Order: sequence, then C-alpha cells, then structure tokens
Amino acid sequence: MRTVIEIEALRLAIARGDDAGGSGNSQRAASMRRHIQRTGNEFHEGAPDFDRLHKGFTRPCWRHADSKRLLTAHSDLYDQAYAIAG
Repeated sequence: MRTVIEIEALRLAIARGDDAGGSGNSQRAASMRRHIQRTGNEFHEGAPDFDRLHKGFTRPCWRHADSKRLLTAHSDLYDQAYAIAG
C-alpha cells in the first residue's frame, strides 16, 4: 500500500511540473550516501537514522503532489510498518 502511495505521489509531482525534489535532492542524496558508508548493513527501514533520512529525502520530492491526505497516509503507513514513535 505504501509503495502505491509513493508511486502516486511521485506521479502527481511530476505531472504538476515538479523536478522531483529540486536542487536539495543532491544534498539529501549525499547525506544518505554518507550514512550508508558509515553504517553499512545497519542501513535499513526501521532503523531510526535511516527513517529520518528517508522521510527527509522523499517528502520534498513529493511536495508538488499537492495532497496532504496522500502524504499523511504514506507517513502513517511507514510509521505503522516500522513502529516509529512520534
């Protein structure tokens, strides 16, 4: 279900003329790359640092999807799947 929402959010963002994240994408990607280099096999969904980076990377990509409900549903499903507090 979360994957369907992710695909739809990205599709909407692109259809509305977004560049799927803008210039901040390279900075967010670099942060994720450094995290992978530092943590290796510990880099996975459900690991608090990964989850923070993952949401920080994907949510700006979808900002032009212009659907708070879609983004809230995604966040809720992610948090439920990995039992993230807060």
